[in-house]
Amino acid sequence: MMESYERKKDKRSTQMGATILTEVTSGRQCCATLNCISCRSMYFETNCDFKSGNKIDIQFSEPPLAGSLTNFSATVYWCMLLSEDEPTKSYGIGVKYT
Repeated sequence: MMESYERKKDKRSTQMGATILTEVTSGRQCCATLNCISCRSMYFETNCDFKSGNKIDIQFSEPPLAGSLTNFSATVYWCMLLSEDEPTKSYGIGVKYT
């Protein structure tokens, strides 16, 4: 079984570049921060909510892991409100690769 990789909250994670999540049906786009990646799934934090079951495209400005792709297709597995602080809310999103 492959271990998951958790991104550290340090200079390296803030220098990773942009990650864009695009909802396939609506075309809505959001910036996100990758917090965890495994062989089957990813966990992001973002200011946008997504419904479970929705298809999304994920585009990284740089590969999240050495030798990996920069574009992925996934299905939203879950979305949870993390913070209701204004002016923007924060959500955690779990996705599975398709």
